[in-house]
Amino acid sequence: MKYSWLVLSIGILGVACKLGTANAENLPGQPFATATPVSKQKGMVKKMTEHPDDIRLTASATAIDGKLTINYEITNGSKAIIYVWDQMVGYPSGEQSIDDIGAYVCLEEPATLRVVRANLPLPPNIDVARKEIPFARAIAPGAEISGTVELDLPTRERSPFYPPAKEAESKIVHFSKVRLMIGLLEAKDGMVVTERKVGDKTVLAVRGAWAGPYHRLIDQTFDVEGDVIAYKSNFDRALPMH
Repeated sequence: MKYSWLVLSIGILGVACKLGTANAENLPGQPFATATPVSKQKGMVKKMTEHPDDIRLTASATAIDGKLTINYEITNGSKAIIYVWDQMVGYPSGEQSIDDIGAYVCLEEPATLRVVRANLPLPPNIDVARKEIPFARAIAPGAEISGTVELDLPTRERSPFYPPAKEAESKIVHFSKVRLMIGLLEAKDGMVVTERKVGDKTVLAVRGAWAGPYHRLIDQTFDVEGDVIAYKSNFDRALPMH
């Protein structure tokens, strides 16, 4: 596998939008990433930038030895609690758990792999009884969290609303960029935040209704190459809720 890497840093991108709602529960689905985490690559350099709201993000990406690995850290230097929707749902043994290295994945034309840890909108072409919503973590003022996405290469498009594509319904597409998107938002009136025990982890379920945006998006693009097994049709690639 050709090795490529890029380290980039960004701040939070705030986007105004309509009223957001989150009245839904998670249902069993397919596990996404089952690869074993790898250690940090030698020689990897991290850079940090600071947003005017004192939220700092440090991120890096590598594609090597058949793995796409994205590492990130978010530091909350503001005076408000920040909720980050990056606790992905998994079902490795049929029981709900937290997938520490998973993400939603889709092809963004012409050659970008979008890797998402955020709440996706309901697709317009299928009926969904209850939608999957990633669980969240809170970052207190002055605190920080870190996370890792690790995907086997070639990776697959993955959404909580669609079963894995069969061979006849898929195609292999080469991507030259990776776009990471993570949803987060400060506490707002109308949020209902409750602790949930999921597997062996305690996480937060953020529900309720509050004035938009639903969540803001950390959005960064890396120059990293690989292949993705993409659906030929009938797959919603809409951006996360915002």
